[in-house]
Amino acid sequence: MELPALLTPTALQSWIQPHYRTPNYMRQLRIQFVKQQPFPYLELPDFFHFEKAVEIVKALTEELFEPKEADRGFTFHPEPDTAIIPEILGFNGVYFLY
Repeated sequence: MELPALLTPTALQSWIQPHYRTPNYMRQLRIQFVKQQPFPYLELPDFFHFEKAVEIVKALTEELFEPKEADRGFTFHPEPDTAIIPEILGFNGVYFLY
């Protein structure tokens, strides 16, 4: 599916929880974002519908990560951090993936 097709209101309904899509809640989030210290950030618990979150986690665990090199000899070896998967989905364990 092309990215523009994913951004239609209909497509977003299948991915994002309804309360995150209301204009009032979006305004509240914008205000909350700029007030955060020491830098602007948001925490969005239960942002995705559970089934879509599982799809995302499964896709991330299958993603191939390649080492990257930058100037001055810096090398980055990205690896999927599967330890945070339960936290992403709000669970204490990964039992639901098996």
